[in-house]
Amino acid sequence: MCGLALAVLAQKHAVRQKNVRKRVNAGTAVLFFDPPKDEAKLSTVYSTFLFVPDFQRYNSEHLLWIFAGMASAYFWIWLGKKQTTDLGERRIGLIQSLIPAGLWIVLSLYMALFEQPVDLNLVLPFHISYFMNLLLPIMLWRRSFFLFEITYYMVMGGCIWSLLTPALEHGFPHYLNFRFFVVHIGLLQSILYAIFVYGFRPSWQSFGRAFLWTNIYFVLVLGINTC
Repeated sequence: MCGLALAVLAQKHAVRQKNVRKRVNAGTAVLFFDPPKDEAKLSTVYSTFLFVPDFQRYNSEHLLWIFAGMASAYFWIWLGKKQTTDLGERRIGLIQSLIPAGLWIVLSLYMALFEQPVDLNLVLPFHISYFMNLLLPIMLWRRSFFLFEITYYMVMGGCIWSLLTPALEHGFPHYLNFRFFVVHIGLLQSILYAIFVYGFRPSWQSFGRAFLWTNIYFVLVLGINTC
């Protein structure tokens, strides 16, 4: 009888231990990975900060780009003002302006060579921002006040508005998203560099020259954009 009683007690104890292990394992599984809840959290993090398929104005991604542009402009201006020679200032200005220009050239070649069929709408119309993207490295290297005054109004008016209200469909890290922000931030950054490092200031005569050369540009580029 005693042996039988001990066997029954041992069996009950084993059952209780098995149930405890099941509850512990279940609790551990919920603690470390609860698929529905964890997937929802990851999706929230994923879509709140970056990597959203469709760009949305004034979301976290947009604000991060603006903050990055402000930090970049401050860094390059600070670095330029630390230079003690005219050549040093021009070198820093050239380097920072070649980054967006080089990116635009590389991505344009990529679209032309690897995007099949070639979608000319990704390159055309040849916006004035693309033209200034290639012109501002010359302005900063040559320290040209003439090029500064004909680009100042277009950049300060057009690029600031474009950065605040982007006409953009793709979210980061799509290359069109990257190209848009790097190019427009680079243009604004180059003009700010000329203002704070070179000491350039536009005049009322600069507005007239900018108006004249802008219209000349529109006439010359009209044939390209009608392709």
